Amino acid sequence: MPTSLADQLAHYRAHPPSALAAVRAEATELSGVRFDGHGEPLNPVFAIACTCGSRELALWGWVRDEEIGPPLAVACDACGADLDLFDPSLHGYDAVASGDDEEDEDDESYPDEFPDAEPPYELFVRFEYAPSDFDDPRWAGRQSDLFSWITVVAKTKNGLVQLFDWECA
Repeated sequence: MPTSLADQLAHYRAHPPSALAAVRAEATELSGVRFDGHGEPLNPVFAIACTCGSRELALWGWVRDEEIGPPLAVACDACGADLDLFDPSLHGYDAVASGDDEEDEDDESYPDEFPDAEPPYELFVRFEYAPSDFDDPRWAGRQSDLFSWITVVAKTKNGLVQLFDWECA
């Protein structure tokens, strides 16, 4: 019998994906934000904090062809730490399914802050999952890394701002 959606969501909320291994991640709800993606019903959200406990963060990406994208890192305003957050060559459905665990190297890119919000701010990361992948024996023990979409939202003094949105499958 397939695992229920409620049980799948409970699993994902209790087991953040390995993309969040460098930060503190706490499952939460984020009202007031409508997520896009593939329209799947499983969309756990995590509040992100630095390993020092601070939630005063900034999101960094890499500029390529005048656009900021992954890989992503989080900079802590309190202690100055830089923590990896997401790299599509390492994280998400496509990376897991391909078996590729090599970081992409791009010497012509450079890091920069996302311009849509003034840091520091609180960060929330939403992952979308397809229910059909959960019970597939190929992915036993790796279900949390099979997210098909990632969205990063900042909570600023002016409200919630979507900073990053990426399809992973």
